[in-house]
Amino acid sequence: MRVTNIMMINNMKYNVNNNMSRLERLQYETSQGKKFRYPSDDPIGVSRSLKFYTDIAKGEQHLKNANDAVSWMNTTEAALNELNAVVLRAHELTVQAANGPNLEELDKIQTEIIELKESMIQIANSTYSGRRLFSGFQTDRDLIDKDGNYNINLE
Repeated sequence: MRVTNIMMINNMKYNVNNNMSRLERLQYETSQGKKFRYPSDDPIGVSRSLKFYTDIAKGEQHLKNANDAVSWMNTTEAALNELNAVVLRAHELTVQAANGPNLEELDKIQTEIIELKESMIQIANSTYSGRRLFSGFQTDRDLIDKDGNYNINLE
């Protein structure tokens, strides 16, 4: 077979065009920071990339859930500490009332006990992100009503 000048020129043009295409693709990858422009450029790479993005999103969601759980637990612990302080104060007042103080002190103790009860109701109905802390799965309802009775079904 005879190699003509036209064949050599066509071969050279073909190679130059291929080199220009590769150069353009590499410049795009470098400037955009992306490996491919269209899914047809690398279908397997697109599949892997989508999986990586999904995995990253799952990891970020797990982190958000963990942070939310820690905040929920911190809020619950703070509410329980407040409740403990209220119960201790109520205990102190009942011991003081049992020791036989005068009538004026009993009225003050009664008033403070009523305030402590209201405080306990408020603490029992504490919320975090719009959800009640101590209502179990019924987080949209108060645990205790204003009279101190359970407001949810305990069964």
